[in-house]
Amino acid sequence: MTQLDVRGAALSNESGVSPFVIAVYKRLSDDPKQLRVDMPEQTRRINEIIEDVAREVAPREVIVREFKDDDRSAFKRKVKRIEFDELAGELEANRLDMLVSYDQDRYARRVYSWSYILELAHETETRIRFYLGGELNVQDAGARMQSHFKAATDEYSSAHNAERIRESLITLAEEGKQVGRVPFGWKRVHDFGTSGRALGYHDVKEPKEARVVRDIIKRVNAGDSLTSIARDLNKRGINHRTGRAFTPVTVRQIIMRPMNAGLLYRKGEYFGASQAPALVSERDWRAAVAKVSAPERRVTPGPTPQHLLSGIASCAVCGKPVRFKRANGIPAYQCDHVSHKEAPTDVYVRDAIVARLSMSDAAPIFATELDMATDALAELSELRDELRALEDRATKMTQAGYERNWDRIQSGIKDATARLERAGDAKLALVAELYGEDAGARFDALSLERKRAAIRLLCKIKLHKLGKGNRYVGPTAETVEIVFI
Repeated sequence: MTQLDVRGAALSNESGVSPFVIAVYKRLSDDPKQLRVDMPEQTRRINEIIEDVAREVAPREVIVREFKDDDRSAFKRKVKRIEFDELAGELEANRLDMLVSYDQDRYARRVYSWSYILELAHETETRIRFYLGGELNVQDAGARMQSHFKAATDEYSSAHNAERIRESLITLAEEGKQVGRVPFGWKRVHDFGTSGRALGYHDVKEPKEARVVRDIIKRVNAGDSLTSIARDLNKRGINHRTGRAFTPVTVRQIIMRPMNAGLLYRKGEYFGASQAPALVSERDWRAAVAKVSAPERRVTPGPTPQHLLSGIASCAVCGKPVRFKRANGIPAYQCDHVSHKEAPTDVYVRDAIVARLSMSDAAPIFATELDMATDALAELSELRDELRALEDRATKMTQAGYERNWDRIQSGIKDATARLERAGDAKLALVAELYGEDAGARFDALSLERKRAAIRLLCKIKLHKLGKGNRYVGPTAETVEIVFI
């Protein structure tokens, strides 16, 4: 008997009777420490089953169809297992005689997934056989119940392990430690006891990489583009830790990390100061983040905009951005609910922005944003000190008291962070450029891209429905709503 690795290849050439089709399913989860049964071992054990089945069903021809998912979890709901889904389709179509795998948990580690396969096998009278556990009699209610118990046990084991991992990650975050790969700019130092046993780790600056990070943030704050920074790093022969050249995307990813300023966040929640040393000040880091987050600094801007308000103004009915179209040959901003002529709407919005920037009270309003940034930074520092103090006296507090103070401090941190982001340098620089009696001339001198960026930063625009049957008289405060932010 000759076995071929090609899916659908025959293991024997007997003819005269219908073939016996075996579907082999192999799966190996992500296993960096190689603690589980590897794929070659699964294959060897499964081949033993196939040889036994071939002798059992002789003289029928045996056809083996292999389905394999590498590094795919059978527990995570969002993980797509293409080969598993294909096998289920073949099973539902009643094109298989036997399912063979190393163990039941190769198919599923959730009860509902296993129930799906088991029900299909029961309906189509398809046999199931494992290397561990032998053959499962799918027509026997007691055997099916036992397999459901095993599926429930497998699901509990995976869920419990996931909970332990989450708790360990939270513990590490509370200790100020970076979880996972060491970011560019640091290196990991492992701590060992006198017996040589590993006790933990801490991250320290990697001098050469840290200088690169500081240089990147300094140049962004000076106005350099991400593309020019990436090009210069590559020209100097400086590569990313992966060995690949820098791109605008990788440069932006480096800038956006809170760890640059010695801050540790996990899924948007502030956990305190990072154990790893900061590479730059928080003010410099936040200024760089504000710059690269500004709409006019997008790395992949897509098609060059040709119209002032397309994609910026939104429909007051459905909330979706309006797009440029021609209505009966006339250029207009439209969606399914509204239609506004382009030229008069552009002029109306332009005049409203220029009027706002020319107002005598505009300077104090915009100038206070810098003070807001300073106040927000000071408040963040105080809240973080309060959070550390709370942790120190946690053992002397009731659980309710601790949670109440924790929620209050976290709420304050989020609020201060939001205010700091609203007072970003990109908006301040733009206002400083346009403000004054000659705001109209300055705005008109901007490129279309810069005008669109100014509108995004300064206001929100909603286009309302025009009254049916009324003669068009141009934009008004009722039809074009402009809210300055």
